[in-house]
Amino acid sequence: MTLEMVHRPTVAVFADAQNVNLFKHSTAILDFVNSLGDVPCLYAYHHWRSVPLKKEQKLQSQSWRCVDIPTIAKNEVDKNLMKDFVELCRFREPDILVLITNDGDFEKMVRPYLKPGRQVIVIGYKSNMSQKLRRLLPKGILFVENLRNALPGLT
Repeated sequence: MTLEMVHRPTVAVFADAQNVNLFKHSTAILDFVNSLGDVPCLYAYHHWRSVPLKKEQKLQSQSWRCVDIPTIAKNEVDKNLMKDFVELCRFREPDILVLITNDGDFEKMVRPYLKPGRQVIVIGYKSNMSQKLRRLLPKGILFVENLRNALPGLT
């Protein structure tokens, strides 16, 4: 009897935690991304100094790497998330990229990674999802309110 190694896709997750409430939706997000494959990269960007430590620690206990953006200047979270996203994709080439945001500013970042063999998924709120992202990924947008329904094997 031989054991076959089953390749599970690698999943990289980047969350704009100022844009989507991870404290409320973390469990649903984690269940969903873990159903896609192995998740070695799970990053949450925020000005964590402004958040009660217990909330950040809860996310860390769920394996989120909380990346603190020490300034509250406009778009600093976006800039740092984009820089890390591009850097990771240059060296690791994950099979599935998951971006948690509603922000259309990420459209330019996502576009170059839309290529055969790679899947890009954006998770955000139905009521606030950027039209730019909706047009770019008509089948790759999921709404955090509906994630439980997106899990394989659940209806």
